[in-house]
Amino acid sequence: AILLLPASSGADTPDAAVTKVRDGIQQFRNSEFSQAEKSFAEASKIAPENATILFDEACAALAAKDNDQARELFRKAALAKTSTVSEQVHYNLGCLEADAAREKLGDDPVSATGDVREESVQLMLAAVRHYRDTLALNAQHRDARHNLELIRLYIKHIQSQWTQRDKQKNRE
Repeated sequence: AILLLPASSGADTPDAAVTKVRDGIQQFRNSEFSQAEKSFAEASKIAPENATILFDEACAALAAKDNDQARELFRKAALAKTSTVSEQVHYNLGCLEADAAREKLGDDPVSATGDVREESVQLMLAAVRHYRDTLALNAQHRDARHNLELIRLYIKHIQSQWTQRDKQKNRE
């Protein structure tokens, strides 16, 4: 779930950055994600201390399927002193890691072996950490709580399936 946060137009954010953010939000709404990412990057150069702009740039990168860039920008934005930004950053990082695990496991997760199993579980555990960080900042964050429980149940289920599959292969 991608959520853009409008950059504040307070005295600490230059007008040029606010204009770039407005352009980026409009481009994002028009599904012009790469262009939105560029607009947010330009705004971030003007106001590098603004974590909200970094967050919006990360959301645009994620929407443009530039997951590595999104992850890096979310991590930078996580250092924000604003709990609302940090909360959303950790939630989005959790979603990003969970999606990476899902992608790594592919269409038939039960057939995964060795390194794929280990890497996917590590990605899911990273997602768990981010959802827990979200809940530490906002104990009422329902989506983070829901996703945390789903991942916990999924890890238990898939590891059980892998154990059964391995036993079956050993018998054969």
